[in-house]
Amino acid sequence: MMHSLTFVLAPFVFFVFFVVVKARLRADAVCVVVFFVVVNVVVVFTATVFAAFTAEEMGLIGSTYFGKEIDAAKFVAGINLEMIGKTPSFGTNTAWLTGFERSDFGKIIQKNLKGSGYQLFPDPYKNFNLFFRSDNASLARLGVPSHTFSTTPIDKDPDYHQVSDEAETLNITVIT
Repeated sequence: MMHSLTFVLAPFVFFVFFVVVKARLRADAVCVVVFFVVVNVVVVFTATVFAAFTAEEMGLIGSTYFGKEIDAAKFVAGINLEMIGKTPSFGTNTAWLTGFERSDFGKIIQKNLKGSGYQLFPDPYKNFNLFFRSDNASLARLGVPSHTFSTTPIDKDPDYHQVSDEAETLNITVIT
């Protein structure tokens, strides 16, 4: 039986039934910390699946394998946290979401963020085709609404896809 997990995230509330955290670089491990510590997550277990994938850059190997092993009809949504910890091009307290137009998830988050001081924007980097280059795509291809939250201004970040992309390059105040 699949289980779901309800997260209460300050400053907004929404349900997360599947969380994807990519583990390719050490810097990406910060996503786990962000999810459980920095944003003050209160977890009420009813059921959940957490997955950390590898081999994204080799063709989404880990998340594709995962997708073959699950019953996608039992998943409500997929959330991927990637490239966080850099000041977004939209300014502080902002993030962007890949595939914004592919479901109502982004609009739901925007609505819940009103008055909080935080904002969510559609992916400003359409020319990078990030929606299909990240682990969320493996679930999206199965019909599960899946998106990636990011903050990194990849068009200006000197560490994007470089060996220098390490935890030391992150701005912890952006994450918190």
